[in-house]
This record gives sequence, C-alpha cells and structure tokens, in this order.
Amino acid sequence: MRARGGLRKRRGILSVTALAATLAFAMAVAFVVFASGVASAAPALAPAAPAASSPAPAATAPAADISDGPAPTISLDPIGGPWPALSGLIDHGPSDRRWVTLTFDDNYNPDLTLSVLRTLRLTATPATLFLIGLANQASQATVDAIAADPLLEVADHSLHHVDLTERDAAFLQQNIGGGVETYRQMTGAHTSFFFRPPGGHFNPLVLGIAAQKGFVDTVTWDSSPGDYLGPSADAIVANIMSTLRPGAIILLHFNAPHTASALPKLIQSIKARGYKLVTLSQLLKGSRTFYDVQPSDPAFDAITYMNRTGFLRGFPTGDYGAVEGLSRQDLARALVLGLGFHTKEVDTSHPTFADVLPPTSDTSDGSGTQTARFDYIEEAVAHGLMQGGKGDAGQGNAGQAVFWPKATVRRIDLALAVAKAAALLTASLPTRFADVPAQAQQAVAAVVEAGFMDAPGGTFRPYDPVSRAQAAQVLQRLFVALGVEQK
Repeated sequence: MRARGGLRKRRGILSVTALAATLAFAMAVAFVVFASGVASAAPALAPAAPAASSPAPAATAPAADISDGPAPTISLDPIGGPWPALSGLIDHGPSDRRWVTLTFDDNYNPDLTLSVLRTLRLTATPATLFLIGLANQASQATVDAIAADPLLEVADHSLHHVDLTERDAAFLQQNIGGGVETYRQMTGAHTSFFFRPPGGHFNPLVLGIAAQKGFVDTVTWDSSPGDYLGPSADAIVANIMSTLRPGAIILLHFNAPHTASALPKLIQSIKARGYKLVTLSQLLKGSRTFYDVQPSDPAFDAITYMNRTGFLRGFPTGDYGAVEGLSRQDLARALVLGLGFHTKEVDTSHPTFADVLPPTSDTSDGSGTQTARFDYIEEAVAHGLMQGGKGDAGQGNAGQAVFWPKATVRRIDLALAVAKAAALLTASLPTRFADVPAQAQQAVAAVVEAGFMDAPGGTFRPYDPVSRAQAAQVLQRLFVALGVEQK
C-alpha cells in the first residue's frame, strides 16, 4: 500500500491572515446594493437564530446573475495541484483491521450492472466502482442508480477501455479520466480520484498522465476470481474466500456472466468470516477522517471545522472531495446553515427555479438536489445570498428561472456570496481588477480587502472553479469572523 501524499497548496485561496483590522472597518456598516439592481436585506453581523417553525421569506423571481458572464457549468477536472510526477500504485490496503473492499469494473452490460447495483443497495454494501466512460453514456439508468446509492464510490476506468500502454500521450490525455468525467456530466454527482487502467496495464507514461489529471493513486488489486472467464457463482465465491485476507482489494466485473448471482452469497460469506466491507477510501484512510485530507494539508483545519459543524460535510464513502468542485447547491446549504437562516418549514407551493423542485416532486433524479437541497436554495435566494439566472434552449428551459444547482461555484460566485453574508462596505473601495465585471468590482474588492480571498498578481480569475477545500477555507474565515460557534 502506498500512503497518499497530502493536498497541495490550492490556487486562488489566501493562507490564513489577520482579519481584525480590516473587518473592523468592513463589517461595521450595512451592505450596499450592487449596481445590477439586486436588493435584499443583509444578514446581521452575528448570525441570526434559526426560526423554529416560520418559513423563510418567499423568494421573488431571481435577478439576472450579477456576474453577467457565462452560465455556471460542472467542472470536470480536479482543482488544485501541482500533482506528483507519477501516480502512485496501490494493490492492497492496511492489514491491521479485518476490512476488505469490493471493486467492480466494466459496466458494459446495463442489465447485469443494474443487477449488481440492486444487490449492493438491498444489502447496504459499500463498494468502489471503476466506470468506463462510453458505457456510462450508453445507459443513463445505470449512472442514475449509482448516484442514488450514497454507499457507492465512483472511480475512473478510462473512456474507451483499451490497453493504454499501447497508445500515445494524446490518446491517454483523452481517455484517462473519461469514466468519472462522463459520470459527472450525466449526474452532477461526486466521484473519487482513483484510477484503474484497463486490464491493470500501466507504464510510466500512463502513470505520468494519470498524475497530471489529478489521479494521485492508481489502483490495481490483490484478489481476483477471474469472473470474466465465466466460472460459476459458487466457484467465484470459493476462489475469493480461499485467499481472503485483511486489506484485500477484490476485483470483480459487472459484465461477467455469473458475478451478479454470486454476489449475495459472497457478501454473506465475507461478513460471516468477521470482515467488514468498506469503500476503497475507507479502507485506505486509516485513522484519518477522510482519505484525501492529511493533517499537513493547508485546508485541514478548515475542512475539520466545516465537517464538524455540519456546514460542509464530507462524503459517506470516506473522502471529502477536497479537489472536486463545490456545487452551487452545497454552497447554498453551507451559507444558510452557517448564518442560522435555515427553518423547519419552507414554502413549496411556488418553486423559484425550474431546475430545483420541492421534495414532494415525483421527478427526483436520485442525486439529492430536490429532496435535500430545495429548502436551502430557496432560503439562500430569499436572504439575498445567491442568485439564479435565465435558462437556455440547449437545456430545455429557455427563459425560465434556473439555479444550476449541480454546477460548480466560481470564484466570482463565492466572492459575491461572502460579501453579502458579511455585509461588507463596498462603495468606498476603488476598482482594482481588470478581469472582474464592473457590477461585481466592489464586492470582490471588499472580500479581498477583508482577507477572505486573494488576488495574486492583481488578477482575481473570476470564472475559475472553486474546490471544496478552497471553499472550506473561505467559509471558515467568514463564519469565524461572524462569531459562528462550532457544534
């Protein structure tokens, strides 16, 4: 087992700085309405106590996005770096606990894949799935079923599933990451940054390009029953049980003819031996809270704070998604909870956005947007912390109010939200950033002046995506400055 290196310093996030002098100036006054005409009552400097039962103020039709730039999109690449020269190799986990991991490759056959997924869900079994991009694109039902199960960890098995050691660098750049990228495009759901090369074949070029694309760890296996060769269900179970050991990474295949039928007995047999089935992240993280967060990481304290308070938790699969883009729906939730604006009742009779429906809707997409984020999004908009915009014909919602809940937060979005939440004075600050739209200049300047975010070299890079680790650092500074107590 190779111990994963810590997160690298993130672009665009200032290290912890002294805020007292600046905040004394910036937060002692009321929030000035932005030039776009967006008007809302600013929250008090100390977070308001959450209402016990009264609903949040009814949200009016949203104003146009104040950034007046491109519509938000889902960021498919890891955010951060620099990455190591070569992706590290892992073929087994720690042997100090009776924990093992089921991993599945080759989701070509939708029926067999859905059968495996059904057993995993009914038995509440965690597993790590290495997905092929083209197979994802061939079955929306499959990726939706995966996204609906919070115990499943999604990792990359490339776009085309060919022997990558026989291909050139350009092909590798196109293919490595294709499994998780297509999955995120289709679902907007979380993925890990584990990579498994097709067939387990790799060379220095494969490991180097995997590392360039943020896959710090390349994972093979130490237990395989050869299920793809067609042995019976009983033979699959017997093979795995004969070599089972603590820390095992077990390789199975969705499309093997008898794997789905072997799975119920296999799960039962593993548990009967006193083993615990976990995801790959859970297997490898040891005593850490999250596999992808080390105590030496610059964002460690902020992530610990945000997870402990519940404002921005990690994932049940065992990772924080530190280098993954923060979704707009998760920013809304973090802001509303941190500022004490969440209520037990939110009006669901008139949804503000066409792409965020109330939990009573029959069209839930399984990703949690409608059942877990509707109220937070409505509250964030009602309190003026975030905005939506107008849909376009390409998404089938032309002219409708939309929020883009799964899209990745951009630096300009985060700056505007923080400025509103902290009620920063913006009118007296000079225009500073040539790359920031005029209507957002004062908000960005105030956030930078207060030390919540930075602008190295005098540029702000407003449309760069924000990672969950970066957001944790900025939001921790905001909530600490506002006196939000940890739970």
